[in-house]
Amino acid sequence: MTGTTDTTRTTDTADGTEELRAHVDGTRRELGETVAALAARANLLERVRAKRDALRFPLAAVAVTALLAATALAAARRTRHARRRRGRGRGRRG
Repeated sequence: MTGTTDTTRTTDTADGTEELRAHVDGTRRELGETVAALAARANLLERVRAKRDALRFPLAAVAVTALLAATALAAARRTRHARRRRGRGRGRRG
């Protein structure tokens, strides 16, 4: 009986050891993910850069639109001013 009990214990211990190793590996994986998430949250500079990059392109589009609008407005003013000057000149001649 002693031989049978020892064999059963060895098998149970081997199964238990493998289970424990699998559990430890899973726990290590989870811990690694948690540490990475905390490190990402703690890295303020990286978060600021990410926010800046997210805002950069919409702001660039707004800047381009504003530049185009300002250019169109300036062109319209120049045209209006030129027309007024031409109109004055004709009135003086005639």
